[in-house]
Amino acid sequence: MLINNAAQGAPHDELGSIPADGVLNAVDVNAAGPLRLVQFLLPNLLAAPDPIVVNVTSRLGSLSAQTSGTFADLSTSYAYKMSKAAQNMLTIALAQDRQGRVRCWAVHTGKLATDMGQADASKDPRTAAAQLRELVDSGDRTSPRFCALGERDLPW
Repeated sequence: MLINNAAQGAPHDELGSIPADGVLNAVDVNAAGPLRLVQFLLPNLLAAPDPIVVNVTSRLGSLSAQTSGTFADLSTSYAYKMSKAAQNMLTIALAQDRQGRVRCWAVHTGKLATDMGQADASKDPRTAAAQLRELVDSGDRTSPRFCALGERDLPW
């Protein structure tokens, strides 16, 4: 199992003030970083009896939810939303490329009470870790999958 759990955001700025370097950095950490790890560890994954790649993502990377305005009231940076959407696409591309040989999931952990979390975040990271372990142990064969811990699957 490979769990890609790094994340990089950026401050929320007005459109005219968004530095492209901040967006590129977030995409590098949130999407290209997991790609590099999968590339490096692919021989190990393919040698495992039931390999899975879990990309810890965000519901904010859902194009469907963003299009419908579900998160329009949140002041989240362009960099974070764009990079998490790219990470979700990576999950889909990996699942299609590995065609059932490696399960690939994008997992939204919930509003974690961490330094990077939203002000109203209350979920203990230890709870999220236990839920992730339970999810992986469930044996669900769906791939690609975009889900939220303890909730139903999310729209891409």
